[in-house]
Amino acid sequence: MSNQLPLLKLPPEILKALGEGDIDYTKAKEIAKLKSEEERLALLEKAIGQKLTLRQVQKLVKETKVSELPDQLETEISDLAKQFRRSKARLSPQKRSEIEGLLKRLKLLLYEDN
Repeated sequence: MSNQLPLLKLPPEILKALGEGDIDYTKAKEIAKLKSEEERLALLEKAIGQKLTLRQVQKLVKETKVSELPDQLETEISDLAKQFRRSKARLSPQKRSEIEGLLKRLKLLLYEDN
């Protein structure tokens, strides 16, 4: 029973498919790891329609999560830029110099392969 409690936290579309017996709970929990509702629905439909195995579902979830990383990185960079704008007046010359050095390294990384 206690291992089924996390199922109550599943997104509604996954709970519905689970309740209707379209998918088993291991696949449901795996699909629920995707943050994007659109991606969850697409994988849910694919898992049901193509009768994917748990391993296949896990592989697709992993591939999708890897493709989410650039979005997360972009968000983190944007958040850092906002934080920098708020705190730049309080930065010591040493910290500002350190940030400039890190920014140069970041630029080199970004343009290295282009």
